[in-house]
Amino acid sequence: MKSKKISVYTGLMVYLLAISVIGLNISTVTAADTPKPSTSVKFIAAGANHTVIIRENGTVWSWGTNKTGQLGDNTFKNRSTPVKVGLLTDAIAAAGGEEHSAALKKDGTVWVWGESGQANNTGEDETSVATPVKVNGLTAVTAIDCGDKYTVALKGDGTVWTLGSNTVGQLGDGTVENKSTPVKVKGLSDIVSIAAGKEHVLALKKDGTVWGWGSNERGQLGIGDNGGFYTTPLQLPRMINVTAIAAGDNFSLFLKSIGTVWSLGGNEFGQLGDGTTVNKNLPVQVTKLDNVDTIAAGGSHALALKKDGTLWAWGNNKFKQLGNTSVMSSSLPVQIKELTDITSISGGSSHTTVLKKDGTVWSFGNNEFGQLGDGRKEKNKTYINIPGINSVSSITAGENFTLALKSDGSVWSWGNNESGQLGDGTSIIKSAPARVKDNLVSVSSISAGTNHAVALKKDGTVWSWGENKYGQLGDGSIDGKSVPVQVKNLDSVIAVSAGYLHTAALNKDGTVWAWGHNRALQLGDGTDVSKSVPVQVKNILDVKAIEAGWVHTTALKHDGTVWTWGRNDDGQLGDGTNDISNFPVQVKVVSDVQKIAGGWQHTIALKKDGTVWA
Repeated sequence: MKSKKISVYTGLMVYLLAISVIGLNISTVTAADTPKPSTSVKFIAAGANHTVIIRENGTVWSWGTNKTGQLGDNTFKNRSTPVKVGLLTDAIAAAGGEEHSAALKKDGTVWVWGESGQANNTGEDETSVATPVKVNGLTAVTAIDCGDKYTVALKGDGTVWTLGSNTVGQLGDGTVENKSTPVKVKGLSDIVSIAAGKEHVLALKKDGTVWGWGSNERGQLGIGDNGGFYTTPLQLPRMINVTAIAAGDNFSLFLKSIGTVWSLGGNEFGQLGDGTTVNKNLPVQVTKLDNVDTIAAGGSHALALKKDGTLWAWGNNKFKQLGNTSVMSSSLPVQIKELTDITSISGGSSHTTVLKKDGTVWSFGNNEFGQLGDGRKEKNKTYINIPGINSVSSITAGENFTLALKSDGSVWSWGNNESGQLGDGTSIIKSAPARVKDNLVSVSSISAGTNHAVALKKDGTVWSWGENKYGQLGDGSIDGKSVPVQVKNLDSVIAVSAGYLHTAALNKDGTVWAWGHNRALQLGDGTDVSKSVPVQVKNILDVKAIEAGWVHTTALKHDGTVWTWGRNDDGQLGDGTNDISNFPVQVKVVSDVQKIAGGWQHTIALKKDGTVWA
């Protein structure tokens, strides 16, 4: 359960999948179980059977076991691909425990989620928390880590604080009493790093010595014997000139100043990396590793990042945490191969599409409708490069199809086509990219609905194709179209957004126009009648961004206020009621908003101060 900052690392193998959130066109799905990369990863933390990472933009992502909500995506579903953790932003560090996780924000506050004992510092709520909550009583924190049922925090003054389970003295306060509020670890000062195992804790002092407390069942405290526990810190002999520490379930990991890695404790899965599966109560050197820059330990596996940017792993691989599907465990380090330079990702119902900086497109997941674009209709367990398409500038995924906009302004599509949503003049499923008909050129942006698509041209005209039962194509009919048709009465549009069965457009004069399904009042024209041509949304001007949700619509005005209309049974309009509205209503509380995102039945806003509201 060790977490360590990875300062020069852009190629960590992760599964690329997340939820739709500000600035990303992504959806939560379940896909293939092969590790995939995430760009600009600045921090990685390994829990017992799950992983947490932080991207350069301060968002937190996780994957793996989720039975107590430790992935923080407001579900209890296991994930083999990354999902975004709640609405956390400005995160600088993360940690994974047995069944909970934690994140440290740059303001020095700590946020936790997962199993109730350690993820709820009030000590009152006995249910798991599937989204992040703030820990009371912890400020000016510089580092965090998680154990089995406890959390550890390092403050800027060099002191260490803990809370949660304390059955074997893992809180280090001289007792074995559980604590629901943070307590100070006794006798420690000048600490620069902390690491929490299942029931033991390590602390690194700035003089290079290591101190530990808690369980010593497998010899993980390195004092030369096994068994017993310690309720206050003791110094680990033979560990000097240490620059980094990590703690797994029942083992400890150390990085020395010369770049070598050492380990001790439990070794049943080869997590000590010495080529054996024999426990050690004195340090042994990890084999064939030098020039190491960063280390991290999961429950029973370990990771090392070398100075050349390569990533190595060893130990248990039951949940594919080594990034290799061919072995169950390894007692020697194995390199995890990289795929880097990802710029954007987009998720459909059960597939994911990824765009790289070089303009190539990659995909994985369900391929029943050929939505992976590799010319087949078989499920892929590997991350594949879609042949025959390059120079792509943006991607968007519908339910079971994908669109790609190339830098030359042409649009390409593949996947399910029963409603003509591929725009190629047929209703035939395509398992490889095909160009949307030739009348669609000079396109500047694209958006995919469930089974229809919309494209904005550079000249300000809007074009659409696919399902049209409710007039969501905006051409004055309710007949589906397998080739793009021009949306009527619009020629000065600057943004478009496709919802479930309706479409919205933002005109350059700040007015909003909508068409399609309107039974939930999502068109905002004061009626509940569906429209096959655009109608102006009433009572709103000076808009700078729009988002079409499932059956509601959101608009951001230049003054930073957010306005919504349509269905509201889940409070997605944010006006303090559950009342449906056929006119825009102002979202309460939030102001100074700079970006918005509309989900299935929820809405998100990013404020200028970096906070996220939902």
